[in-house]
Amino acid sequence: MSHHTLTALTVACRSRVLVALPIVGGEGEERLRTDLSGAGIDQRHDIVAVEPPDILALLSGHGLEVTSMGRPAAADPILYQAAAAAGTLAAQRSTP
Repeated sequence: MSHHTLTALTVACRSRVLVALPIVGGEGEERLRTDLSGAGIDQRHDIVAVEPPDILALLSGHGLEVTSMGRPAAADPILYQAAAAAGTLAAQRSTP
């Protein structure tokens, strides 16, 4: 969990919000759960478990080679899975 995200959710965000937690299993998901709990995000906001699409396959399938801080998506998949989960949650909530 980036300190930017934690700061936004603990300091800048004045209202209770939905925070998407990607259901991907493994160390990445567990680390996110621990970070959210450790920062008290689970008390202040609503954590919603979301199964994200296979974002790495989607990016690759479209010939997109994205990086974050100089690292390819495959080197830090949880970052992209979290973004995909947030997008999925937003799309689910915006459907009438």
